[in-house]
Amino acid sequence: MTEDGRPLDGRPLDGRRSTGGRRVSSGSQWQCHLATPGERLAYLRHSGHLSDLTITFPGHHDIIQVHRWVLAISSPVFEAMLYGPLAEGDLLHLPEDPPEAFNWLLDHIYLNHSQLPGVQLALQVYQLAAKYQMDPLCKLCSQYLVQEVTASTFPGVYETALMLEDDQLLAKCAQMVCVSSDAVLCCDSIPGMGRAAFSQLLHHPNLSPASEISLFHALTAWGRAQVLKQGKAGGLRSQHLLAASPTPGEHPATCLSHKVKQFLPQVKVGEGESPGNHCHGSEVQNTGYLESSNPPRTPQRGIDDSIVRVLRRVVDEFLPCVRFLTMTTDEYVQHVLPSAILTSEESVAILMNIRDIPNVPLPSFVTSLSKYKRKNKLNSASLLICQHHHTRNDQEILRDFKVPKTIHLTQVTAPGVTSLTETSVKIFSGSKTVTVGRWQGIGCKFDPAVELEVGVSYSVVVEGAYGPCVGCECRVLSDADDMHCSGKTLTLTPVFLEYWDT
Repeated sequence: MTEDGRPLDGRPLDGRRSTGGRRVSSGSQWQCHLATPGERLAYLRHSGHLSDLTITFPGHHDIIQVHRWVLAISSPVFEAMLYGPLAEGDLLHLPEDPPEAFNWLLDHIYLNHSQLPGVQLALQVYQLAAKYQMDPLCKLCSQYLVQEVTASTFPGVYETALMLEDDQLLAKCAQMVCVSSDAVLCCDSIPGMGRAAFSQLLHHPNLSPASEISLFHALTAWGRAQVLKQGKAGGLRSQHLLAASPTPGEHPATCLSHKVKQFLPQVKVGEGESPGNHCHGSEVQNTGYLESSNPPRTPQRGIDDSIVRVLRRVVDEFLPCVRFLTMTTDEYVQHVLPSAILTSEESVAILMNIRDIPNVPLPSFVTSLSKYKRKNKLNSASLLICQHHHTRNDQEILRDFKVPKTIHLTQVTAPGVTSLTETSVKIFSGSKTVTVGRWQGIGCKFDPAVELEVGVSYSVVVEGAYGPCVGCECRVLSDADDMHCSGKTLTLTPVFLEYWDT
């Protein structure tokens, strides 16, 4: 029973149900009160009248009464399950299907519902639609998710896109990785990703975080979640793993020599050295751990060594993805050492190489790529300017603008077009509005990015901003080698574009 005293299937207690604005009796001649096939199907869905199949979800209390022929005409898989040679009786168990998503699926089948209520349910419905070969519904879910990909929803969407080989959704995810790598890696749901999807993310060619620290934290958070989920830590409580994080409240500027003494007592760093400087003139001693065949692991307070060993095994294959040598000494000491994932030997070797101490062998998982920062996939171009005085009106900063290749526009900046308060910026294609963004100061970031297609003419208009007077225009050129744009600009200073191309 629901809170208002109605049965869980939605039926009123008096046996009557409102369908299409009518009160319908569940007795004889109910068909006469319903004018269309859609209304009659809606009545059957809500009332369970004439149902000949009961669906259960083992592990859940949900029980649904349905009509096997309705399911069969909606899905070839249902037809085979319910009318094929392996069809069973009047009871169907679906242990792998989430009840809430399956109920939405039934509303789609019976009532033609198409309004998806949220990303998480849409992902479940998409997987059910693929399982039951309901191709139009798969397309509907894919189109919905393409519009809803954000850094916070990325992990689940990306994993589903990989599993279902959805090229359109994968392209959108690739764009998100390119534009928002750090936000994606810091997402709270990263630890819930499966190993295959997480591996694909770490090896994604568009992944370009501002610092490798973001990637390392994502790796350790994912690893701890896997240890807990798989029960490999022997039933140990989650806080034992969480203790591997840096101590809350520690100031980022903690002295480097203090950090090294605390976590790596076998290394001596000059007392007067300032954090972040290379080790010129400082005394660094190797006490034999680099040659040890069984090196001790970095000591940590409150961290069980058995947990650390299990965690290391879980994340070991992904350590080559972290470019340790691009970190600063403070980043490495403050964020990597407290994780206790690396042995003392490995920690000392990496730290000494970060500080450019020669002839120190690196661990095998530190690849040659570790020396190079990741290349940001975002490109930029500035457009030819036009000289004229300022006036306040709707500023058309680009007119008849065409690109030589499809790009995903993430930011437009025009220092000559200013607004003291937030205003709207619109991108038009003819009379059609492609997107509306928020112009703040001298620019606008588009999230999600706006796709500009080859051969299409665009205009970009900022409402109510200060800029050059209407009628003063100049041809658009670009300083980017492969971006020979065409069109006109009305700005006093260059228009800067930031974009990602396929």
